[in-house]
Amino acid sequence: MTEYASFDDLVSEDVTLHAEDFVTTDGTKVRLRPCSRAEQLWVSAESSDPADMEVRMLSTAMVAPAMTIEQAARWQQSGKAATVAEVSRRIQELSGFSEGADKSSV
Repeated sequence: MTEYASFDDLVSEDVTLHAEDFVTTDGTKVRLRPCSRAEQLWVSAESSDPADMEVRMLSTAMVAPAMTIEQAARWQQSGKAATVAEVSRRIQELSGFSEGADKSSV
């Protein structure tokens, strides 16, 4: 018979252990990690603006290079929109944002 999970079982997963190197189609290499559930909620808590939500997600999940919110906003506004979009999509996949989410969600 299977026993129920303990609290320690539920909190033992560390999202930083799931970081991965990611190379975009233009050859840009970055290191990303998934967002925890608390971080997912924080990303969407302050604003319903998709641009703001993406900046918060990037500043949370970028491992190398690490980015502040201000740096993520500058990158988002740069001419590398396709690279930002690719990285953003991969973070969403790693974090489970895209699982069953509608197209308007981060």
